[in-house]
Amino acid sequence: MPWSAAAAPPLALDRLDGPASDLADLRGRPVIVHFFATWCAPCVEEMASLDALAERLGTGATILAVNVGPGAFPDPARP
Repeated sequence: MPWSAAAAPPLALDRLDGPASDLADLRGRPVIVHFFATWCAPCVEEMASLDALAERLGTGATILAVNVGPGAFPDPARP
């Protein structure tokens, strides 16, 4: 079912393998944004399901997995 509410809020994410991903660049395509933490066992288990879903969806959809656990963001107190 297509999204029928207001536009998604702005979201730009740095990538480990290249330029940032901006949700606005994916407008009109199915997108799943998955927030997880590497220390969270259920979150890690979900990754296999997301991988299987990505296989089923093919190139028609995008899954953005966002690590929010310790070390995911630079510590401004550290040089």
